[in-house]
Amino acid sequence: MVKNRSHVEGSICEAYLCQETSHFCSYYFESHVQSLRNKVCRNDDGVQDDDVQHTLSIFNHPGRLAGTRKSRYLDEKELAAAHLHILLNCEEVQPFIECFVKYLEESHPNISQAVVDGRIASEFPSWFQAYVHDKNNMVQDLYLHQLAYGPKRKVYTWPIYYVNGFKFHTEEWSAGKKPLIVEFVSKVTMKELKKIIIMGILKRLCKLNTWENQPNN
Repeated sequence: MVKNRSHVEGSICEAYLCQETSHFCSYYFESHVQSLRNKVCRNDDGVQDDDVQHTLSIFNHPGRLAGTRKSRYLDEKELAAAHLHILLNCEEVQPFIECFVKYLEESHPNISQAVVDGRIASEFPSWFQAYVHDKNNMVQDLYLHQLAYGPKRKVYTWPIYYVNGFKFHTEEWSAGKKPLIVEFVSKVTMKELKKIIIMGILKRLCKLNTWENQPNN
């Protein structure tokens, strides 16, 4: 803002001095204090590499939840779907899936891929739990034992999640708000747009917790 209209250059110099002084002082701030020198991106997930506790690969994608936290209980269908999704997308579980498929093919030589997929969805979680907890199979990874029990029924939900420089929010939270896809599409060409995979509408964001020991029920 120009305060001295008769000598504009004086206001410009004053602004530069103020900017340079504040920038110099920022070197003496604590590391957690944000300034122009260490400004984070708009959708920062707020997680440092040192803060990540490395467990199974599927859980090594840290992010930041935001908004009002609520709690709810998963029904049987949701609980089974969540457990199956985690198992199928965890790299450490892939060898067990291959072992299960091999068992099916040996038991039923003419089994089709569609039947295999169906039996993976319906039988693999229980087979995996029995296999991992069988001492004769010598599965030593504690995280796999915890994963075999499946997630707890009680979960916490949030409307917003920041991860990998992106912001995701639920359909309920974004109701009535201007969609951001308009701004996004204007910045990409149609050729690039064809490569984008639309995953669908985000209904709910849930944080799952696994059992450390065998659940009672």
